[in-house]
Amino acid sequence: MSGFAKSNIDFRPHRRTMATISFAARTDPGKQRSNNEDCYLCSNDLDLWLVADGMGGHNCGEVASQIAIDTVAEAVEKNTPLTEAIHQAHDAIRQQSQANPEQEGMGTTLVAVHNQGQEYQIGWVGDSRIYRWNSTRVPPFQQLSRDHSFVQELLESGLITQQEADNHPQRNIITQSLGCPLEVLRVDADTLSWQPGDTLLLCSDGLSDELCDEEIQSLLEQPVPSQALVDDLVEAALARGGKDNITVVILRADTLSPQPAPPSDNRYAHYAPRLLAVLALLLCLLYLSQGGA
Repeated sequence: MSGFAKSNIDFRPHRRTMATISFAARTDPGKQRSNNEDCYLCSNDLDLWLVADGMGGHNCGEVASQIAIDTVAEAVEKNTPLTEAIHQAHDAIRQQSQANPEQEGMGTTLVAVHNQGQEYQIGWVGDSRIYRWNSTRVPPFQQLSRDHSFVQELLESGLITQQEADNHPQRNIITQSLGCPLEVLRVDADTLSWQPGDTLLLCSDGLSDELCDEEIQSLLEQPVPSQALVDDLVEAALARGGKDNITVVILRADTLSPQPAPPSDNRYAHYAPRLLAVLALLLCLLYLSQGGA
């Protein structure tokens, strides 16, 4: 008899990597606006971070941005996929504006980060942005979102240069927003992996319109606590004029640590060694009953 092959089935729960995230945030009305139509959310419980930049007359922008934040958070809490949650926010704003004529035309941008352990998902609509900085990555500084704007389309078509885009008089015209009267809303999304040292910046255009990418990168490179970094970014935008509301959220992947996976749903996994032994015994008995080799 040749013997029995050893089972290579591993019934032990596998370990997975979890990112430990720290964060800081600040919003400011700026120097030329009396009200703040930006809104943000930072929730460790939901592993969710959001920035929304509202727009619309009669202070309706702040209504739209708050609806977006609340709707996405409630949907994610119910395990709704991020992109679907953003579509639900769009529908909620549309319903609100249709029911209240004085709020017609209100809308908002949105950027979102949803931590999923060793990965994170991002989603966005409009021209609020998500940047990532990490000195060990190539390139170290990168804009992860892509503006839904008229100027971005000109830039990608090769009709203008980056320098012209940065100073274009129509750079604030966006092509997508939550609440906009479009037949089909475009929600862009991506799933990325955490690396130790990752810093994510979520911001409204009150920051990115005042500071160029090189200036933002220079501030992100500073070895300062997260709240100090947030304050430095906001103060730099204010020093440039603060013409719009400014919102900044910083996330940092401080460590990546292995965590035990949830227990296996296989209630019978612990019987596997006994089952294999019984199977071996039965095969031996069958062999002997046939008179052996």
